[in-house]
Amino acid sequence: MQKRLSFALLLLAIIVVVLVLEALEPGDYGITYSGASPFNTLWDGTSVFVHVLSQEGDVVIVKDWNRAKNIEVNGYGCTLLFFISPEKSYSSRDLSTIRDIFGKKNVAVIVLDEGDYGNQILKAIGAPVKIQAFRYIGGLSNSSIVYGYVNISSKVIYLAYAFVSPVVLQGGSECYEIAHVQNYTVGVLCRANGKSIIVFGDGSIAINAALQDPNPLNPYRQLLALLINVVCKNSSSRLFLVDASSYGTRLMTLEELTSVYGLQKALSLYINPVRYLHYTFYSLPESITSIVFSITCFALALFLVMRYAKKLSKGAISRRIVEEVLPKTLVEVLKNICLEDFACRRTIPCISKTKLSYDCIKKVIKFAEENKQFRKELLSAF
Repeated sequence: MQKRLSFALLLLAIIVVVLVLEALEPGDYGITYSGASPFNTLWDGTSVFVHVLSQEGDVVIVKDWNRAKNIEVNGYGCTLLFFISPEKSYSSRDLSTIRDIFGKKNVAVIVLDEGDYGNQILKAIGAPVKIQAFRYIGGLSNSSIVYGYVNISSKVIYLAYAFVSPVVLQGGSECYEIAHVQNYTVGVLCRANGKSIIVFGDGSIAINAALQDPNPLNPYRQLLALLINVVCKNSSSRLFLVDASSYGTRLMTLEELTSVYGLQKALSLYINPVRYLHYTFYSLPESITSIVFSITCFALALFLVMRYAKKLSKGAISRRIVEEVLPKTLVEVLKNICLEDFACRRTIPCISKTKLSYDCIKKVIKFAEENKQFRKELLSAF
C-alpha cells in the first residue's frame, strides 16, 4: 500500500511538472492580450497601428519601461512615445523612466486615452492638460458614438469617436485646441521648452477597427500621419516607442476562436485545460511563474529525498533511486534529449554514463528550468 501511494504521488508530481512546462510554452491556446495592446490582433487591439508606424520609422514595443531607459533615442531626429488607453496603473519607477526619456532631445509624447491612467503620464511629464476620465460625451439617444473634427496645420479631418472624454487645458504652456466634439474639446497640442505633447480623449481612433482599411482616404490613417508630421516635421530618422506594459491577457471567446481558427480547432482549444493553465501563468508576473516552476521541481526532488532518506543519510545516492522511482522510459528520454543537446551535454557530463544517478537527474531538471528550447524538446518527446 505504501509503495503504491508513493508511486501515485510521484506520478502526480511528474504530471504537474509536465503541465507546468507545457503551460509555459508559447502556442495556440486561444489567449490574446486585452484592450489596446500592440500585441492584440483583434478589433480592439493596436497591432495595425504598429504596422502603420513601421512604415514611418523604427518601432519599439515597450513591455518594461525600466528596460526602455537603455534605448538610445539621441541618435534619432524625432522620437515619439505613444500611450493608448492604458488599462493598468503605472508604477513610480515607470513614470520616472518615462519622464527621463521625455527629457531627452527631440522626444515627444502622444496620449490617446478616455480613462484616467493617461493622466498619470501627463502629470509625470508636467503637461498642463488633463483628461476628464470616463465623462463620455453622448450622442443621439445616449449613443457612445459621436462625431467631431480635428483641425491642425490648416487641415480638417472628420472623425467618429467611441467613448470619448473631454480634455481640459490647465494653463502654463503654449497649447492649442485641435479636436472638438459638439461643444467639447477632445484634443490638444502643447509645446513647452521645445517639446510637443498631443492628447486626445479617445484611444479608439488608433485601434485595429479604425485603421485596418488601408485606403488613403481612411481618416484615422490620415490623422496618424498628420500627427507624426506635425511633431517630427522634416526629420527623416524617426523612432516610435509604443507602450505595451499596461495591458493584461484574456481568454478569447468561442466566437472569436471560431473566427480565427475555424470551428473544429476552436472547440478543441476551448475545452483544452492547458489553455486555462497557460492563461493563469501568463496572467502572473514572470518572476512568479518561475518561482512556481522551481517550487514544483523542488517538491518533486524533496519527495525523492524523503522517500529514500535512510539511504541518502548513509551516502548511498544510488542508481536504485532512479531505477525504482522514475519510470525507465522517462529516464531514457531525459538522457537522450540531453545527449542530443550540446549545451546540456557540456553542462552535465554525467549524462554520458551508462547508469544515471539521482543527482544527475536533478541537474537535467534544473537545466530544463533555465533553458526554454530544451523544455520544448522535452515536451515534444512526451
